[in-house]
Order: sequence, then structure tokens, then C-alpha cells
Amino acid sequence: TVTFEDITYTEVGEHEYTVTEKQEMKQELHMIQNLIQ
Repeated sequence: TVTFEDITYTEVGEHEYTVTEKQEMKQELHMIQNLIQ
């Protein structure tokens, strides 16, 4: 299970991510949050 904390930590800790990859991760996180709600 991927939690918000995991994604946040990954974004901060992994500078190799491109802007597009970060955007995709944020979109996936948004969808996950909507599903939980």
C-alpha cells in the first residue's frame, strides 16, 4: 500500500524524478485520495 507519506518522501528524496513523473505521481495520489473518500 502506498501512503501519502511514502509519495511525499519519495518526491523530496529522489531528485532523479522528472517534472512529468512528479505530475503523474500527483495525479495518481489525487485519484487514490478520491477513492478513499
